Amino acid sequence: MTTYRLIVTGRVQGVGFRPTVCRIARELGLKGEVRNLGGAAEIVCNAEGAALESFLRRLAACPPPIHIERITAAEVALRRFSFFRAVESAGEPSRPVLPADLAVCADCLREMQNEKDARYRYPFISCAGCGPRYTIIRRLPYDRARTTMDAFAMCSMCAGEYADMENRRCHGQTLSCPSCGPQLLGETRAGDRTAREDAVRAARALLKSGAIIAVKAAGGYNLVCRADSEKTVRALRALKARPTKPFAVLFASMDELQAVCETDETERALLLSPARPIVLLRRGQNWRARVCADAAGTDGPLGAFLPAFGLYALLAEGLPLIVTSCNHAGQPILYGDTAMRAYFAAHTEIAGLFWNEREILRPADDAVTRVVGGAPQVLRRTRGYLPEPLAQEAPMGEVLALGAEMEPAFCLASGGRYYPAAVPGDLAERETQRAVRQSLRDLTALTGAKPRLVVHDKHPLYFTTALAEEMEKPRLAVQHHHAHALSVMAEHGLKGPVLAVCFDGTGYGDNGKVWGGEFLRCEGADYTRAGNLAEVPLLGGDGSMRQGWKSALCHLAHAGLESADARFPVVRAALQSGVNTIGSSSMGRLFDAAAAVLGLCVENTHQGRCARALEAAAERAARRGVRPLAMAFAEADGVFDPAPLFHALVCAPDADAAALGFHLAVADMVARMAARTGIEQVALAGGVFANRLLITRCTEMLAAAGHTVWFNREVPPGDGGLAVGQAYYGLLAGGQT
Repeated sequence: MTTYRLIVTGRVQGVGFRPTVCRIARELGLKGEVRNLGGAAEIVCNAEGAALESFLRRLAACPPPIHIERITAAEVALRRFSFFRAVESAGEPSRPVLPADLAVCADCLREMQNEKDARYRYPFISCAGCGPRYTIIRRLPYDRARTTMDAFAMCSMCAGEYADMENRRCHGQTLSCPSCGPQLLGETRAGDRTAREDAVRAARALLKSGAIIAVKAAGGYNLVCRADSEKTVRALRALKARPTKPFAVLFASMDELQAVCETDETERALLLSPARPIVLLRRGQNWRARVCADAAGTDGPLGAFLPAFGLYALLAEGLPLIVTSCNHAGQPILYGDTAMRAYFAAHTEIAGLFWNEREILRPADDAVTRVVGGAPQVLRRTRGYLPEPLAQEAPMGEVLALGAEMEPAFCLASGGRYYPAAVPGDLAERETQRAVRQSLRDLTALTGAKPRLVVHDKHPLYFTTALAEEMEKPRLAVQHHHAHALSVMAEHGLKGPVLAVCFDGTGYGDNGKVWGGEFLRCEGADYTRAGNLAEVPLLGGDGSMRQGWKSALCHLAHAGLESADARFPVVRAALQSGVNTIGSSSMGRLFDAAAAVLGLCVENTHQGRCARALEAAAERAARRGVRPLAMAFAEADGVFDPAPLFHALVCAPDADAAALGFHLAVADMVARMAARTGIEQVALAGGVFANRLLITRCTEMLAAAGHTVWFNREVPPGDGGLAVGQAYYGLLAGGQT
């Protein structure tokens, strides 16, 4: 008999891995032990060669949420074991796959609906394979005593399940029941108090009546109301100061969701995944029967999701709900009970507050995803993904990357892993700045990282630039669009040469002007600007990004065209005199201008609204089989002038056909530039590529010409994923050990 020591890395903490190992080992007749280390699992066992091979195969095939990255095996000094067991965790954090919150599983949901089950209608039901992790963990290794569940002593039933290796709740650190776990508590605006099942009934009654309630979820407080009431949704918009941005809709089951949205197999798998994210889906023909237009808008995809924990499955039964973060405008989600009490007292529009006594240590909003090209893409990497690292291995080194200004997010690179983290909010708000600082400290402590280099954007006025200066560490500045390109390269392990197509709204260029329509030739940590949109003088610089009409008038003036808009003479005079103007190659502002010229949208009352209206119009034309309006950029030495597009747009007889023609002209420009450079690998990066139609058409045209196309999938294509590229730059340019 030989003794082997196995080290297993991947998602092996907080997912019932040790009980699973014990069951497999006992089935194979192996003896030994398994424990959690700081960032992995250690198995020591007696085994012969054939038995060891069977054991390794079974481990590698463990079902989700367990995910095995690597198993290493080494023969060690002989130890004799009498049986196989799980032993106490040990070790310090080292290359950990930190456990993300896992949505309530199908088995737990079935038990919650079973009148004979001890956890019938218990909102906080969980097992070893589901429940909160990241939001309640104090430190690694992940055990109950190191989480906020330590405040709840297990009853005899739960303790028995916890110790039973054959039970799926074995070592389930969030294990509880109505007798020993967190309880739902409620208070109405009138001061009536409820608890347990009465609180669930009270919350349901308020929702059915058309009221707005506040609910404590796993990652913070949500505002909740029915999604089919125009009056209620208008009240919610006023409360959140959110006039136009669509809300996502929660459905109790897949059947209820599919009555409103069309889904394919990949989208259904994503909806039911342990992350349980919001997924952007196609609307069904009868969507208005269950969701009002004021909730989700009238065009484009509908954000839909399924319950991530038991309480929402109970509240949403037969009642599609809007579930959105409870926060002050521009600030992160509220997650502390005291802060929420103050918010509830100040906002009488909220009819009831429903909470529990389990402490939330760190907030986590719902993640946002979609399916592109047959595979998932993350658009907001938060609950269910945070704080797990990217699958792609990073170069060794210790780097902290701070991201940019829009879509606050940072990334730690440590021990060969990237740890991206989003902090939804507006960095102009001090509370969001405080949340970023706190999240930095928190994730650094959880991972055990010791970054020796800080990387930030080149923009001199960004908060993140000032934050880097505060840290008193060696630092590097990286150009905004180069970081976008590197985020794709880091995620997919590309070294170059790569033609990076970087399209977004605003980035500080190497020449001090606004970039945003860039073609970069990237190799390793180096890049050259191979081409770009022609620089068009715009009024107001970054501050005008909300005003699509202003971008439109500037582009019309650049094209030598007239406009009946009464503001046009003032804009043209300002451009001619150079008052408050800056040269911009921004693709984002070009999309805004096209939408405004076509009369589709003139104001970005929420981020990307004009561009989204243009995409929706193009999609309508494609569905109708309308011939796109022909148009093309003028090109000279890799510089593409959009002026000819506006000559076509101003006289377009059909706005939808013109919008489709505009998208095809942009995709054609990308294909022309790729052919011009002759580079085989093409990376599509930047927030403009949140446009599904554009990324699909670019991919099709490039692939047809023999190019390999890459874009972000595990992190957002916009500024929310840019920090990964910054971290990669830091590792290549100065942070490797």
